[in-house]
Formats: sequence, C-alpha cells, structure tokens
Amino acid sequence: MSGRNGGRKPLPEELKVLRGTARRDRKRESSKGIPVDKWSSISSTRGIKILQSARAKAIFKAKCNQLILLGILSEADLDQLSFYAYNLDKLYSLMGDLREESDMITLYKVIYRGDGEIEKIPTKTIINPKWKLYFSLIDTINKVGSEFGFTPVARQKLKLPEEPKLNPIEELKRQLNG
Repeated sequence: MSGRNGGRKPLPEELKVLRGTARRDRKRESSKGIPVDKWSSISSTRGIKILQSARAKAIFKAKCNQLILLGILSEADLDQLSFYAYNLDKLYSLMGDLREESDMITLYKVIYRGDGEIEKIPTKTIINPKWKLYFSLIDTINKVGSEFGFTPVARQKLKLPEEPKLNPIEELKRQLNG
C-alpha cells in the first residue's frame, strides 16, 4: 500500500472546505503549489504540448476559469487538467466518428475466383471497436473530472459559500441608498 486509505488519493483541503467536510483535527499539510487567481497567468496554452487542437485548448481554458472562480486551482493542477481537456476533446472526435460509422461491423471471408471475380461471404458481425475506446475515455474523464468537481455527484458534494445575510435594518438602508 502507498500509505493511503484504501488506495484512494486524498482530497485537497480546499475541496473539503467547499464540500463542508473539512475538520481541523484531520487537516493535513499539503504542498498546494502556487494558487492561480487570475486567468492572465495561464492564458497561453503554448507550453502544454498535449493540447493540440483548438477545441482541447478551449476546454482547458473554460475549466481553468471555472476552477479559478471556485478558488481551488493551483499550478500543480494544470497538468492533470490538460489531460482532462485532451481526453474530452478525443471523446468528442470519437463521438463524431461513431455517428458516421455503423455500431456493428460485418467481417467477410473473401474468395478470389479464377475469372477475377471476388466473392464476399459474411462470417460474423462484431461491435465497432471504437466503442471500447469510447467507454474507456468516459471512465477516465469521469475519474479526473470528479477530482475537480466536474461530475454531478462531485458537484453535489461542494458547498459554495453563501452570501452573508444582512439584518433587516441594514437591508432597508441599502435599498434606500440605491
């Protein structure tokens, strides 16, 4: 074992705070890395070689913006986030391929006749192998995305800070003053 409970990767303290499950007695010191608080600090994806397509770069930038607003993005997360964007882009491309192709592929036995005629005899039908890659990508995307709160279940666990409520007199003053 690697010293973790059940082999699970420990959650970042920031995510525990957002979920409302942070406890002082269980707080662990972590090397957070340099927090990213402005999009301008990572606006260029030129240094991230895995992001080749414009769509992958757009996904990366969009997800960075979401995490910056939550205040849980650090520079150490950028590599994992780039893998997420790469796999999501690959999934979208694969979905386009599967839309154009058939779900089933028929395999044939080809017989070449002496007179130059070719006869194809269907032997069996299999599921398009791209479906295996599709489900593998879905699994990977969900695993990585849940680390950042991108899945519905992970999002339900996040407790975003509520706006402080003013007392009625302060609220009335605010409304009167505009």
